[in-house]
Amino acid sequence: MRAQLHIWIAAVAGRVSPVVRRVRGRTPVSSAGPPGQSPAPSLFDSLQHVLRLAGQCPPGGEGDDIRRGACELIEASSTAARHVGRRRMLKAIARVESRRSRGRVRQDDPSPATLRGLTDALRL
Repeated sequence: MRAQLHIWIAAVAGRVSPVVRRVRGRTPVSSAGPPGQSPAPSLFDSLQHVLRLAGQCPPGGEGDDIRRGACELIEASSTAARHVGRRRMLKAIARVESRRSRGRVRQDDPSPATLRGLTDALRL
């Protein structure tokens, strides 16, 4: 399973690199931050982190939606398309959190730590 995830990330990374170059060419990301802080992660690193977290979601309803949204986010060629992928992922996270708050957790729901990580990572 882990080997398949690495292959999947490598395959998607190849498709992402032209997008990253295009984005960086239009709006360069400054790696220089305030003194004492590490530089902000690149768009590529952020998207790769989202993919890793999406790959941790178990198969089933919401996990599939989160992975589908991650793929849409990676393959997006416009701001509107990125919005669609991000929104799909956030809606799936909201459904899981809603079920969890009512005490109706399903076995195929992602863990709270994974959901928290995805929520933080989607603040790109």
